[in-house]
Amino acid sequence: MNQTGRPLFRGKSWLVSALLALSHLAWAGDYSSEKARINKARDEADAILAAKEAECRQRFVVNSCLIEARQQHRAVVQPLREELLLLDEKQRKQRASDRLDRIRAKSDPASSRSDAAASPAASASVPSASASRSSPRPLIRPRLRSFGPASESPLADMPAASPEPSTTPEGVMEIPAADPGHARKRLTPMPNANALKDSTDRAREIEERRERVLKRNAEKAAKKPPAAPLPVPAAASSVAG
Repeated sequence: MNQTGRPLFRGKSWLVSALLALSHLAWAGDYSSEKARINKARDEADAILAAKEAECRQRFVVNSCLIEARQQHRAVVQPLREELLLLDEKQRKQRASDRLDRIRAKSDPASSRSDAAASPAASASVPSASASRSSPRPLIRPRLRSFGPASESPLADMPAASPEPSTTPEGVMEIPAADPGHARKRLTPMPNANALKDSTDRAREIEERRERVLKRNAEKAAKKPPAAPLPVPAAASSVAG
């Protein structure tokens, strides 16, 4: 716990996510630069091949010149193609690894403990409404109306009690003013603690099931074999084309 009372594992989870994002950005920059270099080298090899083919067509023996030019082009392009396939495979594995790390960071047991500790605190605040409803209400005490002069009253011989100062008109009962907060508490239905806990548990089970499915899919993607390289056309078919 820190000075503000918040658990430190939330900050740890945020730090892990930030580091994963930074590593992904760094790898994305390397991947883009390497792919641009390979594409540039392949474009240069294609331009050289086009120039040599144009030169070969001006000679008397065309086929042998074209075969030699295309063999030289293939010797340059084939390593570039294999390097690009390896780079794409590395990119795919990196994405799968980042996805697994994000799923593990979300499914940290410390976060589930924090959610479980938060639910009893929420349910503990519910009984306050029932306590306010069970508080005793004040009794209404009516005032007695006088029956005329003191000589006609049957209680004239008794000593008179000292009158209490009051601003209420004679013969009117004193009724305490209604408390708006008390009326609002009586009209508001008290939430069910068991229903709240059941809905929280059900939402947590749905989230855990979704994370397990994502984790399983990511592991399958990481174990998938790399794609086979493209077949190299034969020299005879190249000449025929």
